[in-house]
Amino acid sequence: MTLKVLGILVILAVAIPMASAQETAEAPTTAEEILASVEAKKGFRPPALELMSERSGVLELFMPYGLAAFEGGPLTEREAYLVAVAAATALKSPTCISAHTATAIQVGATQADVVQAMLIAGVVSGTASLHAAREATKDRLPRGE
Repeated sequence: MTLKVLGILVILAVAIPMASAQETAEAPTTAEEILASVEAKKGFRPPALELMSERSGVLELFMPYGLAAFEGGPLTEREAYLVAVAAATALKSPTCISAHTATAIQVGATQADVVQAMLIAGVVSGTASLHAAREATKDRLPRGE
């Protein structure tokens, strides 16, 4: 998985959990309502969401997409948040790491689950730069020289 894909996952994951349409009679629809809802759940307003809210319609369109990525599908909620922890770890985002770790634990992940997700992310992201470097220089730096 590339860092770009992991970045997209982290951006999606930062917005979650927001009160979903299933949890509330009406989901927040304005940027300010969305930010207030996320703040109520997380205790802070993620900077990425604040930035999206500065342009009319961006946050309002992004949130349903972000929610849809986390809801349903073959992964359990616990597994989805462990993926978010791993992505945040690989991307070195302390705010996201903290937020997704808390949510992962709330939805049933153990400390050992979270630590393993972080360790795997560290191994993969730590060697990803070496893979990219080798691929980019394979013609200029042939093996064995």
